[in-house]
Amino acid sequence: MKMSHNKRYLVFKLNDAQTAIVQECDGPKSETYDDFKSKLPADDCRYCIIDFDFKYPDGRENNKLIFVYWAPDNAKTKSKMIYASSKETFKKTLTGLGIEMQATDMSEVDVKEVLDKIGDGAMLA
Repeated sequence: MKMSHNKRYLVFKLNDAQTAIVQECDGPKSETYDDFKSKLPADDCRYCIIDFDFKYPDGRENNKLIFVYWAPDNAKTKSKMIYASSKETFKKTLTGLGIEMQATDMSEVDVKEVLDKIGDGAMLA
């Protein structure tokens, strides 16, 4: 699966029967990283892909595709187990991922965490 260049993020979930991974929502390029974070449920897991724009200290602009495995602490144990066991298979269907993050609460998907993962003094574009 390849992410469209007119999307900021894609959020995926298991279907109701927990037999397939389906797209739950997406956001247009005009949306922000905070808009993406607002789509994460407090009590269930998700897989997410974010097209993250940033720049280096010398002014060069860049972007990376980030894969986020969202597994909040208060998600049901069964849900966490199914998402964890399906993660690698799902990731194999994706192309161009630059960074992978696993998060159990909002502080772990903070923009500062993303910039730290990118490294080299990266900052918001």
